Amino acid sequence: MIHEGVELHDEGKFKEAIDKYNEALTLDPKSVQAIYELSLSYLALQDYQNASKYSTQVVNSGNKQLSPGAYAVKSEALAGMNK
Repeated sequence: MIHEGVELHDEGKFKEAIDKYNEALTLDPKSVQAIYELSLSYLALQDYQNASKYSTQVVNSGNKQLSPGAYAVKSEALAGMNK
């Protein structure tokens, strides 16, 4: 489901991608990959509140592979909110 979501995101179908990531999270609520991908799609939609929320979850997870990207998403989201 995450792979399908990434493909949708890459096609510019961000809301459909978010649906796929949420489906993945119903199967594995702790999937850091799905949460990270959610943050990217929300950022693409300029939904800075959710982008910040989900990127913070990734940062707090301590995932060393995804945290650098999550910091970048959070930074862009905060800038988008003038914070």
